[in-house]
Amino acid sequence: MWKLDRLRGLAANQPAVACEYQAQLVRESGIPSLKVGYNKVFGYYIEVTEAHRDRPPMTWTRKQDGKERRALYHAGAEEFESETLSARDRSIALEQTLFEQVRQACCRR
Repeated sequence: MWKLDRLRGLAANQPAVACEYQAQLVRESGIPSLKVGYNKVFGYYIEVTEAHRDRPPMTWTRKQDGKERRALYHAGAEEFESETLSARDRSIALEQTLFEQVRQACCRR
């Protein structure tokens, strides 16, 4: 059941979950102005200002440069995106599985 609660929480609170992820990245990188953004082209990405454009870890790859901002990506972002965007569908599938297990257990009695 814990897994279902977690998936429901991710699905219902995506903005809050993204804020938590952003706070984690700020702590890890030491870049206070770092932002986590989302768009349909890149998915989730990390944005840093011009003042901090040389501070991201080497493991983060550049996605796009703008005049005042740089969009970056790292492997954890892909995992975060996959987990949060599929949470609703996975919670529904898990609910169906759990319901079927309860139904089968009741039918055996």
